[in-house]
Amino acid sequence: MFGCRMNDKDLDGPPERMASAMPSLAQARETSESHPAELNRILRSASWRIIDIRPAHSFRNGHYDDSIHLPGDTWRRCPYLLPPRRRRICVLAGTEDQARAVANALGQSGWAHVCHAVVPESGGTRNAPSGSNLRTGRTDLSPASELADSPLRTGAPRTVLWEPAPWLAEIAGQLPKDGDALDLACGSGRDAVWLASLRRGMVYGVDILPDALLRARALRADARAVLAARSVGSDGPPEGVNRERAPHLTNVRFHQADLTSSGGTARWLAPSRWNVVLVFRYLDRALLPRIEASLRPGGHLVYQTFLVAQRERKGSPRSDNHLLKPRELETAFRSLEILRYEEGDDEEGNVFASLWARRPESASAPPSAP
Repeated sequence: MFGCRMNDKDLDGPPERMASAMPSLAQARETSESHPAELNRILRSASWRIIDIRPAHSFRNGHYDDSIHLPGDTWRRCPYLLPPRRRRICVLAGTEDQARAVANALGQSGWAHVCHAVVPESGGTRNAPSGSNLRTGRTDLSPASELADSPLRTGAPRTVLWEPAPWLAEIAGQLPKDGDALDLACGSGRDAVWLASLRRGMVYGVDILPDALLRARALRADARAVLAARSVGSDGPPEGVNRERAPHLTNVRFHQADLTSSGGTARWLAPSRWNVVLVFRYLDRALLPRIEASLRPGGHLVYQTFLVAQRERKGSPRSDNHLLKPRELETAFRSLEILRYEEGDDEEGNVFASLWARRPESASAPPSAP
């Protein structure tokens, strides 16, 4: 991508000011010495996520199809565009020093598997560099004496590296595609934008933090650009994307709201309002009855947040107000039919309770909290 797009606010009203800090860094991890490796094994494998940090003209003249464009230190300003820390990352740069510096910094920020490659200026050629003029930072890659030439793509990036919550990704195909959906405490908007790309109905992301909404709108703008690029040509939008909505993602909007206020709850958690409600990494027990009542008959709730064991495992959240007791989420919504419930660790060591539930078609609205 061509950096963070912060001017995509036409659907949501005026911009807000940034207010809060980015997440803290994890312990440093080392990236090891460079050595030759097979380019296609790194850049064509689904297990690798490719970040191209070269200048814009170099990226436009030739880049790998599965790469995103985050020139210079853009990745520091836009961490929400990066893949989850469990993913393997390959950093492409024009010089060894640049590639190694960003790879090391990503390792210090918590990505355990990072390699780097040097892609010299090609003068606009569509042929990939081969053999002696491409070096790869080593993780667990096998060395190769030669690199197979591979064509590069010109123009705009055609992929994203950020991902929705795995719990949502597993369930999304079975959620209603019509009607309105709410992403409560949406943060940087990954779940809302991803869900919107799969459905016909509207998706509304709501958060109290202005900076979170700035990130969400920037992420939406990047996703729009990628879908637009993919829609030009014979391949069309990615598999699973709703072709009626691509490439514009006009069905996802972001709004600031304080759901602890009477006005916020009246607008966003009105009874029988939503076909789908998403809640990830957020807990306000006072809102649980209102969330339950806000579902329409047949509406679905997808909820995942931290168990109390998270505090011992990761140190945060610290307050009991933000941590669930074992089985608490399972019994929190009495009128809903539980379709799936799990407790346990994710791939990054977080300890979650995860719920997928549905309001029965014939059920009347449960009483909400006053």
